[in-house]
Amino acid sequence: MLDMQRKLLITFIVGAFLANVGWALYFTRSRIDLKVVMRSSYSELMLLITAESFSGLLSLIWGYIGDRVSRRGMIKLGLLSVIPMMLLGYSSGSLLFITLAALANVLYSIAQPSVMALVVIEKEKSGRRLGVFNGVGSLGWAVGSLLMAYLSNTLGSSVVYLVSSLLMGLSLLVFLVNYPASHIKREGGVRTFLRKLPFLAIGVSLAYIGIAGSSTILSIKLYYELGMNDALFALFYGVLPSVLGASVDVMTGIFADKVGGVIVTLISMISYAAIFPLLYMVTGILMGIIWVIPIYPLFYLGVGKMYSDMASPEYKATAMGAVSTTLSLGGMGAGLIGPLADHFGQAFSVAVSAMLILLGALVVLLSCRSKIDIPASSSSLHISLNT
Repeated sequence: MLDMQRKLLITFIVGAFLANVGWALYFTRSRIDLKVVMRSSYSELMLLITAESFSGLLSLIWGYIGDRVSRRGMIKLGLLSVIPMMLLGYSSGSLLFITLAALANVLYSIAQPSVMALVVIEKEKSGRRLGVFNGVGSLGWAVGSLLMAYLSNTLGSSVVYLVSSLLMGLSLLVFLVNYPASHIKREGGVRTFLRKLPFLAIGVSLAYIGIAGSSTILSIKLYYELGMNDALFALFYGVLPSVLGASVDVMTGIFADKVGGVIVTLISMISYAAIFPLLYMVTGILMGIIWVIPIYPLFYLGVGKMYSDMASPEYKATAMGAVSTTLSLGGMGAGLIGPLADHFGQAFSVAVSAMLILLGALVVLLSCRSKIDIPASSSSLHISLNT
């Protein structure tokens, strides 16, 4: 049993690191290519965010299929995502670029819920395991951000997307090869989880509209405030936030195991609503310093913990798919922030985003005022990770 736990830990670490290096390469390069190189509008930039977010809309279904049919099979399908990601480096128009990005994200999202089910299968340890997974992922993001600047300056942006696709595919292979096999005794039902979901999903989606919208628009401001220097942008946009995030991820996970995902989620939302207007007001290197404050670990870990705790062990992939679906709804809604910035300016769009985040926090708080019934501990079940 100890050997199996050690094997799973190594799988988490290696798989999360490779995946996040790959995604960091894509995210740090794609914004620059679309907005600066292709000279697209904020509306087109937010269309990219919407297209990326569309991938998660079906994640709830992908997770359910994985729980009921085969989690390993869903990871195999996710490997197809390497093809459109590789082709991104050869697209010259903004429409083709956005289409390929959407396809890559959709295909990868098929595998994601089944991968994450492995992390949160035990409720009592789900927070700290999410912390380890996210922490290692943050370090991968830091490495990927630095690697993006090097590859872009020496070999060109097409190589960035090529390396990104290879690392993403390799990460899924790591999870696939090491996915353990046993059997789940199916005692619960998915309807219980789905009945608890709607109001929480509305609250998280509203908040994420503001978070995704403001962070994207302000990332372009950050690029200009740092003198349009790719290396500095990679450092402040990806490397430093990731390293600092990794340093607090595990502690955040332990904290979430003690107080619950709801509290951690609310803390993160209120923090975002306060910091985004501040980021708009400050300039130069001070914006970079404030940008790296690690709030995002609280948000993503809090939401993941909140959702996974509502689901019984046999439906953990469904729960983690619901996380992606909720965030995707919010991400697609963030597409509305782009036109606001184009027509009314950054200040107005950031103010609207902050109000949406606070409204989302209020909805989450109100939806959790009544006690939520948490399923029994996974220790009483025969758990399968290879259904």
